[in-house]
Amino acid sequence: MKIAHLILAHKDPEHIKRLVRVLSQFSDVFIHIDLRVDESIFSNGLEHYPNVFFIEKRIKCYWGGWSLVEATMVLLQKALKKSHDRYVLLQGLDYILKSPTQIINFFSQNNEIEFIRGCNISESKDRYFTQKCRQIWFFDNRNILYRIYNNLNNILRINLRNGRIYDVKNYDVFYGSAQWALTNSCAKYITEFHDHHPRFNRWFKYALCPDELYFHTIVLNSEYRLKTVAGGPEKEIRGLVNWRNLHYFEYPKQIRIFTESDFDFLKGKNDLYIRKVTTSESGELLDRLDNTLNIR
Repeated sequence: MKIAHLILAHKDPEHIKRLVRVLSQFSDVFIHIDLRVDESIFSNGLEHYPNVFFIEKRIKCYWGGWSLVEATMVLLQKALKKSHDRYVLLQGLDYILKSPTQIINFFSQNNEIEFIRGCNISESKDRYFTQKCRQIWFFDNRNILYRIYNNLNNILRINLRNGRIYDVKNYDVFYGSAQWALTNSCAKYITEFHDHHPRFNRWFKYALCPDELYFHTIVLNSEYRLKTVAGGPEKEIRGLVNWRNLHYFEYPKQIRIFTESDFDFLKGKNDLYIRKVTTSESGELLDRLDNTLNIR
């Protein structure tokens, strides 16, 4: 089982180095560092790891914007050149919750399942979902006019779209958690679809949090929907925590940072990964996890 972990990162370089050193023991690791920060503070000390790759083509990434999809596509395209059995997308403040052996065994035993989940929001009447597929947003263009528009849009609910994408055909839009783990075949399908559907891609440039829509919409409009962990689209339900895939995280008002006091609780979880942890607040937790998982 050849695994590629894809990491989007923009802060906490010490944690990134810790995460990468662990992942590199059993997988290739591909890292995209936000163009707005100095890459060297993340890469120093990792130069001699033969299976760790920092992406040369870097994107300025903004919360809620298409730029996050662009950065993810750069990672995926780079990883595909080396061909893996499984591509796992992580964010910079993630960590493993199971041992390398357990993670390898899990993907080996589920080698044809696409770990991506989503619900159809094109037909939704719930504003939680309609704002994602019927309204136009500007998050990558951070000028004052776009900020004013976004604020008004949030208040007035300016629906300028019908909720679907028209390219070669009509596509329903699907929503789910940004983290996923895909097979080689599905990953190739996504990159080929991306390269041949510029009109489809353009629709997401003005969507709200397209990293929670784009990959899900491609997969769940394809035959790969039958190979997803749920066997296709799931029932519409609010809340990102209800779309957890292989990650455990909590999201009351913002994503919670786990600490050493959460160790016993987290060890009882079946999830492979945890989100989120930081060097300053989670060091003792990560030390205990390393000891339990026999991480060197």
